[in-house]
Amino acid sequence: MQYPDDVLREELERRAYESEDDCVAGLNLIAESVEKHIEPELTQDPAEVLVAVEGWAALASYVVARTYAPASPMRFPGWVRGVGIALRRIARLLTVPLNLVARALGCPTYTVGVAFPWGVSVSLDWNTH
Repeated sequence: MQYPDDVLREELERRAYESEDDCVAGLNLIAESVEKHIEPELTQDPAEVLVAVEGWAALASYVVARTYAPASPMRFPGWVRGVGIALRRIARLLTVPLNLVARALGCPTYTVGVAFPWGVSVSLDWNTH
């Protein structure tokens, strides 16, 4: 999996995110890009793939934060259904490479989470209580 390229990052940065529809559109663009970069097998250093997964999660979180970041008062009362759907799609896509990384690194537990208002988070856990 490749890290998000500068062209996509710059495209997302140029957007205004004035509406929740703008957020959904940005997240869908990320999801489509992630789909193009997923590889069914681990062909790179697992640490590099993990950096890429974290990069995609950070990009999704950037779009959500530009739209929903806490302010007083918040601009929107929670996120619209389309945002949740798009974030779950991205999270589901990122579990494919994260699963490969976790196995390669001997990590028994990993998560890709979605949380309001920040977006997507990724974690690996070697704690084997």
